[in-house]
Amino acid sequence: MLLALAFTLATQVVAEDFRPIYHFVPEENWMNEPNGLIKIKSTWHLFYQHNPTANVWGNLNWGHATSSDLVHWTHEPLAITSENGVEAFTGTSYYDADNTSGLGSSTSPPYLAYYTGYFPSNGTQDQRLAFSVDDGASWKKYQGNPIIPAAQESSHDETGG
Repeated sequence: MLLALAFTLATQVVAEDFRPIYHFVPEENWMNEPNGLIKIKSTWHLFYQHNPTANVWGNLNWGHATSSDLVHWTHEPLAITSENGVEAFTGTSYYDADNTSGLGSSTSPPYLAYYTGYFPSNGTQDQRLAFSVDDGASWKKYQGNPIIPAAQESSHDETGG
């Protein structure tokens, strides 16, 4: 009887658009792997590779969602956008508690997001930085990007880009 009840409840909780219920997905279009899951105060911030304009790979940005329980998610504006011919590929995030980067202050240390900049025009990549000083609500690209240019990275890159 209990098994039948569980099955009935499970079949009633089906997403109308055939999307997973307990697995994060964006509101629409293509996504790839998560990047830089980080907890800021009591809120989890999930970043993921996302094409906000189509349901195919390309035009990669960092999508952003927040949660207090890792089950229920709020979709946020894009955290790191594709612009000036540079797309935002994979990366990670970090809390700079001691403000070692100098991008925040001692009373408001920054959250850092390291990501790969990808140039679809020629297939090269470099390493970039974005940061938040408002607990992850908004992200600003570091003015000195790239932090590791493609030329510096190329001698260590066996893939050629």
